[in-house]
Order: sequence, then C-alpha cells, then structure tokens
Amino acid sequence: MIPEDFQKYIRSNEFKELLARYQQFLDNDDITYFDADDLLDVAEYFHLKNNPDESMRAAQCCLTLFPDNEKAQVFVARTHLMSGDTDKAEAVAETISTETLLDTIYLKAELMVVRDRVEEAERYLRGHYDSLADSEGQNNSFYDDEEEDVEEMLCNYPLDVAILYVDYMQCDYAESWLSMVNDAELLESADYLECKARLLTGQEKYKEAIPVWNAFIDKQAYSVLAWVQLSQCYYREGNCAEALQCAQYAVAIDSNMPDAYLAEGNCLF
Repeated sequence: MIPEDFQKYIRSNEFKELLARYQQFLDNDDITYFDADDLLDVAEYFHLKNNPDESMRAAQCCLTLFPDNEKAQVFVARTHLMSGDTDKAEAVAETISTETLLDTIYLKAELMVVRDRVEEAERYLRGHYDSLADSEGQNNSFYDDEEEDVEEMLCNYPLDVAILYVDYMQCDYAESWLSMVNDAELLESADYLECKARLLTGQEKYKEAIPVWNAFIDKQAYSVLAWVQLSQCYYREGNCAEALQCAQYAVAIDSNMPDAYLAEGNCLF
C-alpha cells in the first residue's frame, strides 16, 4: 500500500525538482549533495514506477554515502524480499545492528512470516508493541524515529501490522490487529479502508467487502487493484453487470493490467 502523503509528495513540484536534480547529478557521477531521505524517496518513486533497477540504484547510492543508514538497509532488504530473494533479504537484515525504526521491526517480522514462522512473528510484534506502550510518556524509548512520537507510533502500529498480515493472507492475525485500530481519522483513511476491504475479500465476505471497496475508491479513484477487486466481489455475489462495469473501469485506467482483462472476461463468459 502506498501512503497517501507519499502519493501527494511525488506529484508535487518539490519532488519533481528533486528527481531532476538526482538525474542531473547522476549523469555527472556526483551524488554528494543529497541526504539519505532524498535518495530513499527517489528509490521508492522508481519502485512505484515498476523500475526495480533504478530503485535499487538509488538505494545503493544512499548506502554508499550512508552505510549505516537503517532506512536504506531496510529498503534494500525489502526490495530483495519483494523480488523473491529471501536469502538476500535476510542477509541484509542481519547487517542491521539496531532496531530503532518500526520499519526494521516490520521487516524482520515479515521475514519470519515468509519462512512460515508466523507464530514467532506474532510474538515478536506483540512484544515490541507492548514495549512501545510501556515507553509512552517517557523519554527513554529505544525507538528513535524523529518523524513520529510514541503516541503516533502506537496509533499506527496495529494498522501497519494488519497490512503486513493481509499481504500474506494471514487473515486471523490481520483481523485481530485491525480490530485494535481506534483512531477516528485513521478509520477513515484510505490505508485502513484498503486493508479492511482486502481482508474481507480474502475471507470471502464479498457482500461486506463491496461497500468498503467503494469507500476506498471514493478516495483513490484510479486504483486499478481496487476496481479489479470490486469487480470480483460483485461477480462472486452474482451481479455480473456491476462486475463488468468495474472491470471496464480498470481497463480504462490501465490497459496493460492483465488482471483487469481477466476480470472483464469472467463477466462475459
């Protein structure tokens, strides 16, 4: 899932200027004028554009300049994991000497899930959540993410974990963590709605999933995944007319998406 704030950022003039500057300095073989977060934003942008080579190049540039940068280490490890190379992902994860970022916690838990050590991952995640809760209101938290305070991390943690589990269709665990989300703003967010819709769809609760997918689409109207999933829910509920319309919307948004054509074909035959 792509955070809403980042989607807005990569469409901003500020990011366009950063990307142009990155390309210019890359052409001159000089990236010394960038900080780590800038290079990781560029890496994430290329990842979203399905350009893994350029994404990894930007991340490796970051590690070259900042070899102990935990965010860069996590990004490179997750890139290997998403490409199916779990061994490389674990090798990079083992070089991370600290766990000061929640993303590091999530990465290590995800590696456990991939290795079918789901119960171990759950104990690990619960343990860190409890530690985070115990540190609330104190100044000695071992989590050192300057972008978020402990209260905000506690607020976001259950949804982050639920999304992790939904990615691997660990529905029981995902449902448990999702039920812990109680922040009013977060409950209306696109991230929460997408996670809940994917969970309900994975549980084959298609009738319940339909209004949630629609609510998500109200916020992310150009999400091909959402239109395809909504089409499948309508199809499973026997509403082929609505299913076909959703599939056709998906094709109109991205004519190179095979799943969109598959959803359309299901409605026609």
